[in-house]
Amino acid sequence: MKKLITCLTVTLVSGAVAAEIHHVPADFPTIQYAIDAAINGDEIIVAPGTYTSTTDEVVNMRGKEIWLHSSKGEQVTIIDGEETRRGILCDNGETPNTIIEGFTITNGYSGGGVDYYHGGGMYNVNSSPTLTDCIFTNNTAPLGGGMY
Repeated sequence: MKKLITCLTVTLVSGAVAAEIHHVPADFPTIQYAIDAAINGDEIIVAPGTYTSTTDEVVNMRGKEIWLHSSKGEQVTIIDGEETRRGILCDNGETPNTIIEGFTITNGYSGGGVDYYHGGGMYNVNSSPTLTDCIFTNNTAPLGGGMY
């Protein structure tokens, strides 16, 4: 009986935590709110639409190993920097397990200050995220308008 209890305890404690699926905008009003709530292994599904922000970038992946993807593809799901901010930031050691899929990244802008001369559409430093089926268009920066 003691072995059975020990076995059950080990099984329960070592069981993997199930990944959660977050929907934007159904569960979270912005992509960033969903990323902030997510933990490694989670999935964020983004409905068609145009997504922007009032911060320095529309999307900051925050080093998380998550799958961020559009529900309907890059033609109808848009990350828009509105010519005033960067589209996506990956600067916290994102790995290939950080997956960004099915977005158009447009109108990203980066143009002032040391960290803001690079990557209008996406600034990717010390990171190796996986990008699939993404379009970069009309992004500007002194260095790497689309991506740096």
